[in-house]
Amino acid sequence: MAMNRRIELSAVVVGLALAFQAPAFAKAPKTPAPAPQPKEVKTPSHYLAEGWNHYYYVPFLNQLGDIPTIPSASAEEQARCDRFYSKVRSTGQMKIVMGIGYYDFSEGEPFGFDYREDGSFAIKHHDFGMNATIDITYDIMYREILTRRCSGSLQLCGFTEVARGVYSKTVTDPRGQKIQATVEIKDSSVTPEHSQNIGVLAAQQQAKSDATTQWFFDSVKSADLVIYNGHSRKGGGPDFHPPKLLQNLHVNYSWYGKNTPGLKRLLTALSSAPTKPAALLMMSCNSANLFEKPIRKAAPQMSVAGTNAVIPGNIPNKGAIAGMDAFLKFQCQEGFNKQMRLDPDMNEQIKAPVIY
Repeated sequence: MAMNRRIELSAVVVGLALAFQAPAFAKAPKTPAPAPQPKEVKTPSHYLAEGWNHYYYVPFLNQLGDIPTIPSASAEEQARCDRFYSKVRSTGQMKIVMGIGYYDFSEGEPFGFDYREDGSFAIKHHDFGMNATIDITYDIMYREILTRRCSGSLQLCGFTEVARGVYSKTVTDPRGQKIQATVEIKDSSVTPEHSQNIGVLAAQQQAKSDATTQWFFDSVKSADLVIYNGHSRKGGGPDFHPPKLLQNLHVNYSWYGKNTPGLKRLLTALSSAPTKPAALLMMSCNSANLFEKPIRKAAPQMSVAGTNAVIPGNIPNKGAIAGMDAFLKFQCQEGFNKQMRLDPDMNEQIKAPVIY
């Protein structure tokens, strides 16, 4: 993924303590009582997540809130759409999972940003170091998105976190059927600092990467919508572990392209799954070209979305956000196309799923 190391968000993050206010929203639907959660200490990752949400994703969510569920254009399209959501409707349950890969800036340079703590005028700088990871920031970012109150037609909102990384709410399909929707998200890094993850915290990192990997590929066998949001590793992904690096601290893409460890495990999981997901969204660089053909061979009736370029970080997140919201709205083909290709960059770089 192509990313700016400094990212032009320092001013945005700095201004959040004074400028950011949550907009007014309608009352959220009833959800199961949340499990008690320990109070989280606000870290630089939290401020970075707030900055990205404020700058990129809250405006995008507002755009999605203006898109209703779009009726099918034909009886044939409606029949395909009915098949797409048949398992969800028959069980009354909708399970969405997103695995956030080990999202490192392996470009041979450090990553840092400026911010202000809540209630403070002092500008601070935080440096995550060489090969820093941002999947923890993404996890925080999605928690904020999912638990926001709803407005307009938006459905990726109003969730209650019932356990760590597990969110629940009741949605209503266009026919009036109540569906219990669950979104589960896991990240991969122990800390944002790669040097710690492969150094003093190597054992903890190995355990977390292994656990997220196992969870993700097990989820392929049970979830209705599966999303991978991470690095493609030039065909070696999905990948939830620290990367194999060259001496210049860039990823050893030759090794990943030759060995394809993540793809092999994904294909095995899909082939052995008695019921395939309705859709798999591969939100990583050039994923349509790297992964779609073997995935379609393993699961020919499963819808697949991907990207067709080396993409900036906001594109896979917008794709994941739009895809989840479309699924929660029970969008058919036209609705998925509209949401996942909503702005010019998405239209150029994202291939929306084809509903079979």
